[in-house]
Amino acid sequence: MLRDDPFFRYFGNGRHVYYVHSYYAKHCEASVLATSEYSVPITGVVRSGSVYGTQFHPEKSGEAGLCLLRAFAEMGEGGQ
Repeated sequence: MLRDDPFFRYFGNGRHVYYVHSYYAKHCEASVLATSEYSVPITGVVRSGSVYGTQFHPEKSGEAGLCLLRAFAEMGEGGQ
């Protein structure tokens, strides 16, 4: 994790998520909230205002993904 954000309220560093793509976002440092390390830093989560994006698949990431989806749902309910 690079930056503190309500998106990570139930999620800590070192959790594993499921990536399926061989591409990743570059040149978006101002929006990056988290990265993963695959011999190079891979953009994992970005945010611009109230819009979030993940490179990985939360729905395929087991317990870690459920934690992120729970936090996201709570933010949508005004739970920030």
